[in-house]
Amino acid sequence: MPGLFLSHSSKDKSMILGLAADLVNNGFPVWLDSWEIELGDSLFARVFDGIDRSTFVLLALSSNSMSSPWVARELKAAIAKERKLGRKVVLPLKIADCAPPRAIADRLYADFTTGYRAALDTLLASLRSIGALEIQVPFERELLPLKLTKGIYLDEVSAQKRFEQLLPALRQGASLTAGQILPVPTREYQALRALLLSTLDTFAEHPSYSPRLEFWLNQTFEVIKRGEDGLRAGIAELANGIVRVNDWAFFSEAAHWLIRILMNELLARLNAVRLFVGEETLGPSVEPIADALTSSATAARFLEVEDVFPCDVFNDSSGDYIRVWVDSAGEVGRWFERAPQLHRSMREFATPRLMYKFVIPQMLASHFFFSESTPVVWDFSEWRIGAA
Repeated sequence: MPGLFLSHSSKDKSMILGLAADLVNNGFPVWLDSWEIELGDSLFARVFDGIDRSTFVLLALSSNSMSSPWVARELKAAIAKERKLGRKVVLPLKIADCAPPRAIADRLYADFTTGYRAALDTLLASLRSIGALEIQVPFERELLPLKLTKGIYLDEVSAQKRFEQLLPALRQGASLTAGQILPVPTREYQALRALLLSTLDTFAEHPSYSPRLEFWLNQTFEVIKRGEDGLRAGIAELANGIVRVNDWAFFSEAAHWLIRILMNELLARLNAVRLFVGEETLGPSVEPIADALTSSATAARFLEVEDVFPCDVFNDSSGDYIRVWVDSAGEVGRWFERAPQLHRSMREFATPRLMYKFVIPQMLASHFFFSESTPVVWDFSEWRIGAA
């Protein structure tokens, strides 16, 4: 795939993942090793094939990359490509103070050490001016990155922007797959996940070892993997489904709440492991709410409303139903407070807020994480809603 090859040290991976997401969200195709290389691939072959097929090589300059033999080889290959093509290929990005390689020492660079946003704007403008936006990518190679803040908050602006770039193809019948959804984990999430894995590796020698605790740790890891897979699959289903019902303008709002639900569940479990281990330095930025959707008190706090009301959304013909919390102060909650025994057509209450803050995110979270038996529905014309 032609595009932008990001040459960097693995020690700078956290910053580079965020930059790669920002580039993709602005319409630029990116080749990144952690996105492209799979188990069993030849690292050497895949990396240098990526350089050979990429239009430009973005070289992240730092003390880490300048001491990396891999980055030195990648720069050498990129310089050779420049000589062969007779044009500029290497675009330097300064991400930390360091002495640049002699081969590119006189080149202008985007300086991320003085401010990320300003440097990103400079880089985007340069890429547009040299025609990088004109690079065509097959739809199945397109990516939808999801940038998170504090582990749970989606950058809705960039997510909606990227989704709308993919919208023409989706409207013409293309579909996103889970493999095209790329959540960008925060450092704290990566650290908490690594703590779980290291605890599992050494738990047999832990002074508190017991088969019951070992079972709990292994079960937690399985839940984490299921949640991560479910997040990608759920966002892909959301992207495809919301286009079918022509409500694409609400993609980022629904994605935000789906991610909030799932990441809260994962962080709550990882935080429980942290507390068990006694690690004090890796606490999450936002305290997760354990089992947030299991009681009205925790659900209201999590969904940021004063009070919630449990409802069933159901289809009499098929017998399918979806249980969700809704805002007690919203239209549905007020109506059922007056007449809780009656069920009404979803069409009477299907406001964007009800559907894309409450019903759709909880439906997808339930299906892809809590219970696969929960149906996934996009046409609610024959469905009703009533008190649970």
